Amino acid sequence: MSSITWSILVQSNWKECIAKDGGVFWVTYKEVGKAGDQDKIKKEGNELVAKDDKFSVEMVSQDVIKLTHLKSNSFGFFLGPSDHFNNIQSGSQVSSLDVSSGGLGVLCGRSEKLSVWDSSTGTVRRELEGHLGEVYTAKLFPSGLVVLSGGADMQLKIWSVETGDCAVTLKGHTRPITDTAIVEKGKNVISVSKDGTACLWSCGEARWVAELADIEQEVNCCSLAGQSMFHPLQVPAKDSVEQGEVDTAGKVLAMGGEGGRLAVVDVAAKKVIFSDNLKSPVNSVSITKHHLYAGCQDGQVHIFSQSGDQVSSTLLACSASPVLSVRSVCGGLCVSRQDGSVTIHHLQQSPPSRLDLTGADTEPVYQVVEDGTWLFTGCRDGVVRKYAVGSIRRVVV
Repeated sequence: MSSITWSILVQSNWKECIAKDGGVFWVTYKEVGKAGDQDKIKKEGNELVAKDDKFSVEMVSQDVIKLTHLKSNSFGFFLGPSDHFNNIQSGSQVSSLDVSSGGLGVLCGRSEKLSVWDSSTGTVRRELEGHLGEVYTAKLFPSGLVVLSGGADMQLKIWSVETGDCAVTLKGHTRPITDTAIVEKGKNVISVSKDGTACLWSCGEARWVAELADIEQEVNCCSLAGQSMFHPLQVPAKDSVEQGEVDTAGKVLAMGGEGGRLAVVDVAAKKVIFSDNLKSPVNSVSITKHHLYAGCQDGQVHIFSQSGDQVSSTLLACSASPVLSVRSVCGGLCVSRQDGSVTIHHLQQSPPSRLDLTGADTEPVYQVVEDGTWLFTGCRDGVVRKYAVGSIRRVVV
């Protein structure tokens, strides 16, 4: 698997700039640890021309441009948002969000409430209030009609989207809850916390079921998978299944810690089966069928894969900006960062390609989610930006 150690940065509102003749936007080619190579792109009639001839520009479609840095022959694609919503939680950053295929979204920012919104229009349908501190994480159950939230008050809450009622409150963590995962249809859920633990909960019985792991440092993030590079797993003994535990067999949970620890837990066995020290806070993890991704505060993304009985790793080190989220999107790896960049990397192509989702003007992008048709980003500027998955696929496939 090849890696990329460079990036191309482009003015966030480039689409607006080229909407009229004579419009100009800036572009920079940047290698990690080196000065950037800058130029300006100007629209002249139907052409896009680089002022200093450092880049070539191709208009791939109405929403996509291809920029090639001529000296290095490095290129990238850039897609602007199809729409954006800036009034879902007025004046608040979007630190966590989720969407369903049924047309609803949920998000939270720097407040004690959550907002349920129409993902087509951005219209707020309902506000969920009841947490006693800032909400850090919000997820929709597979049904799209139930919300799971957690935050600074150390509580998990389960809400009805239809009524806005909180049906269940789960208590047991001793420090704030930072992330969650939903097991299958949602009879069980998992939470991770700054207290260092991952816990399993029964929604139907409204109680704590088991501690899955304690990595002895603050946990920032988690990701759950039913198929992974760590499969097949050992079949759990019947007497190891706790009362209220449902559908945990064959599941693995990746956890990322503030002290740099990356751990993978066999959920049913309740034991750590893989661990590594990445030497930088792990802000986001994603586990898929073939890879384990970990995005860190130092800007590096660690990519783990299995070769025979050995676990190998490569680094994506194209930026020093802290990684805030990693996830698999359209067959590629989507990475969002503190500098506002959102990039979908296709590292297994030759040469590796990248598509940047533009719009955030140097504001941190905390999370990226999709519903199969649209991809949404949540940003510190309070804006949810919306990108067409079809446009992404046409560029990268």
